[in-house]
Amino acid sequence: MKKSKIIVLTFFILGLISISTGLIINQDDRYYKNVLKEYTKLVESNTSSIDRLNIMEKKINRISNSDNKNLLIEDLNNYKEYIKFKDELYEYYKNNVVNSNITDEQIKELKTNYNKLSKRYKKELKTTINDIIKQKNNLDKIKEDFNKLYENDSPKENITKEDISKLRTKLGKIPQKDIYKEYTEKLNNLEKVIDQRIEASWVKLNVPYISQNKNDILNGCEAACMLMSLQYKGYLKDMTLKEYVKLMPLSPDTDAEKGFTHDMYGLDPLSVPHWIAPEPLKKFGIDTSGNQNIINGTGMTIDELDRELDNGNPVIIYLIAKFNPPKEVVEGVPRNLHVMLLTGYNKMTGEHYIVDPWTHDDGRTSWTVSKELLSEKYELLSRRNVIVR
Repeated sequence: MKKSKIIVLTFFILGLISISTGLIINQDDRYYKNVLKEYTKLVESNTSSIDRLNIMEKKINRISNSDNKNLLIEDLNNYKEYIKFKDELYEYYKNNVVNSNITDEQIKELKTNYNKLSKRYKKELKTTINDIIKQKNNLDKIKEDFNKLYENDSPKENITKEDISKLRTKLGKIPQKDIYKEYTEKLNNLEKVIDQRIEASWVKLNVPYISQNKNDILNGCEAACMLMSLQYKGYLKDMTLKEYVKLMPLSPDTDAEKGFTHDMYGLDPLSVPHWIAPEPLKKFGIDTSGNQNIINGTGMTIDELDRELDNGNPVIIYLIAKFNPPKEVVEGVPRNLHVMLLTGYNKMTGEHYIVDPWTHDDGRTSWTVSKELLSEKYELLSRRNVIVR
């Protein structure tokens, strides 16, 4: 063959090789781009399954460029770990609510697997994992607080309704409906136990009731309280309030230490208190009943008055009408002074039971007040009282 023909043939063959190589390179590049596009779409859909990812892995492994292939395989493996972790995660966390039965071991495992994720996926799931931990801590705290209310499987003696109220507030903030239902029922039962204990803790004297205003003696609170107390003790059983007030000593002036001041029957004048001080009231009770065991207990503390109640002795106590703020002091006492009858207290809650001789429009004849409120009004009246023993 002539040299010139050999050269021409050589260049022709080289040309075919070059074209063929170019076609192969272009084809591999297109395959890589298609696989990359498909993989990206799969990842962005965020709905991939491990099976679909395994199929994708086979496609990636057919990429001839090792750098491209290795990068995609690394990303795919990270994504697989992310998908596996999400599947595990949502076994315990559905609709943004942690399973109420999740254990400390499961939380620990979740944390461990979370820390194995790539930085990208850890950032994406950080809020979720933190919420799971927070909800678990809240559940543990509720169970812990509830268990603190018990000792040897029985409600502790010193628990209060305030303790239950605080736990109800915490309970109302958790999204686990099953725990809310379970512990609400438990708290309701516990509250019944407390109610029974509170009721059993009352010291209460069953004093007969006498109304001052229903008897048209609008300022007869001291007389009504004295007559109620005496009848409770067995004196003057057949005496009516209208008969009794006729025996009340009257002050010749505005000095309540000498007797009752102003008008016992009418409210006028409204600018002054209508009252009688403890010492003459004590003497009035003794003189009308013959009961020598009536004392002026002015100055005694509330705790000391409670001891009198323990011994079955009602206490005529000087307070403020309706436990309102005191009005201006006139003739030595607030103008809205009102005398009532202390007949009970609760050893558990510290509340006190006050019989009000003024029958209110709604039929109210008594007050249950805190020890703090009672002490406040009692101090305003310089701890004035009369005890019928």
